[in-house]
Amino acid sequence: MGFIMNDIVKCRLREIRLNHGLSLRDLETKSEISRGHLSNYENNKVQMSINTAVRLAKLLNCTLDEMFDY
Repeated sequence: MGFIMNDIVKCRLREIRLNHGLSLRDLETKSEISRGHLSNYENNKVQMSINTAVRLAKLLNCTLDEMFDY
């Protein structure tokens, strides 16, 4: 029996984005990542690549540890 990584690692992107007073549209503009992809990351529907995680962490001035609960 396998496991799904998203059940273990939870992305806190929405919480961090909202703490910065940003809408999905704002983050889409700043990151050049579509709102659809950002929404999927926020809802833990898909895992983001490490490159995307680093890019978003830099934009949101947070660490990768802050972005993910594991």
